[in-house]
Amino acid sequence: MKLKFLLIGASLISCAALNAQSIERSVIGAAGGFATSANGSLSWTAGETAISTLSAGSVILTQGFQQPEIPASSIKSVSANNNITVFPNPSNGIFQVKLNQALLNNVAGLSADVFDGSGKLVAQRTVALDQTTGSMDLSHLPSGVYNLRITSAEGTSGIFKLTILN
Repeated sequence: MKLKFLLIGASLISCAALNAQSIERSVIGAAGGFATSANGSLSWTAGETAISTLSAGSVILTQGFQQPEIPASSIKSVSANNNITVFPNPSNGIFQVKLNQALLNNVAGLSADVFDGSGKLVAQRTVALDQTTGSMDLSHLPSGVYNLRITSAEGTSGIFKLTILN
């Protein structure tokens, strides 16, 4: 009986002494640094051993200390020469393409070519217009930044940088 009380007492004392763990960002690298100024900050590391990005379905795991914080709180449109506008940006992959009314009279159709960061063509679409606006579904592409080239049969074109967040 005394042994039971002794074990219970020791368990309670050891539980009271436990502290919660905290996980701080840390890196094992050959070199690195951090500097700030009135215009911004710069952080760098060299020699990280694990820096790959892994994905399985909709789950994405990025490794390494230098992880960007991508704010997706604003929705802005990107336009080329005020003739073509693509919005919202960033998006989940569904983009709207809007033409200037003056340009619409001369445009029979639009073709859209999407390129990844290395310049590889990853998608081609035809944008069907309803009045001045058409939609383009790129939700099958993984999250990332892409370049979009929109061209009309009459030669009007625009190049846009799009961000897809899935």
